[in-house]
Amino acid sequence: MDMKKITILLMMMCGILRVSAQTQEFKNALNQAYSTGSAEWQYKVAVLYNEGKGSGNRFNGMMSWLTKAANQGHIPAIMWLAENYLNAPAYADGRAYKDYYTALNLYKKAAEQKDKLAYWNIARIYADGGYGVERDKSQALMFAETAVSLGCVDAVYGLQRMYLYGSSGLQDWQFGYRLGVAKNEAKAVQITDAYVKKYKDYQPVNELAYMYAQMKPSDMASAHRTIDRAISACPQHADYVDSKGEFYLMQGDKVNARRMYDKCLQLDPKWGNKRTALYKGLFGN
Repeated sequence: MDMKKITILLMMMCGILRVSAQTQEFKNALNQAYSTGSAEWQYKVAVLYNEGKGSGNRFNGMMSWLTKAANQGHIPAIMWLAENYLNAPAYADGRAYKDYYTALNLYKKAAEQKDKLAYWNIARIYADGGYGVERDKSQALMFAETAVSLGCVDAVYGLQRMYLYGSSGLQDWQFGYRLGVAKNEAKAVQITDAYVKKYKDYQPVNELAYMYAQMKPSDMASAHRTIDRAISACPQHADYVDSKGEFYLMQGDKVNARRMYDKCLQLDPKWGNKRTALYKGLFGN
């Protein structure tokens, strides 16, 4: 037998063994899920379906086993199941899955255990409305602010942008687009300050600085003033210095942009490996 045929035969055998191992893993998980009724094993079966290791329809199998685990209060299953109802196409595999009402109730179950991301997703659902849920501005803002208080940084970013730009300055996929909120810069800063004070995390300050820089028209003075606050609080954090350099680039000031890049290298000699927007603006890709 020539080497080509041997190679093909070995590849086929490896494929068979791999499929066999995957099938056995799924069978073991399925047996455990049935015999123990454990939410953890039910969740494991859903994971294997999602990885294409289950039998039958991948999506339907995943949804079915996630539902079983979620009904037992398994938080990761609840959150994943809710995400599928929230973000799925209107129809998948011939069945209607996009369902804000079901997603909302699932997220509320997770919120009972103080899951911060659940609060944020509840806010998003009330802010958008549709698919079985009426838009509710007061509920959207209340749940978003609770998410911030629990440390959900995504909620911080969403509220920062909404208040800094106002609903009319948002894109249709961004939080608050349909809420008719007026610009309120002081509120955006207040939310940022409250989060930083509680969690000692200055990344939202960095994000707010970018929002000033990217708004139309841009407010570069506020962008610099805001990022300077982060740099002052975290002088060893090269990422914030890099942000200031990028702001200089936006203004066409490559001299000061390069000065910031050199400072980043002083803080982290391997900073150039990151190929940030500042690096690309100075040196190309």
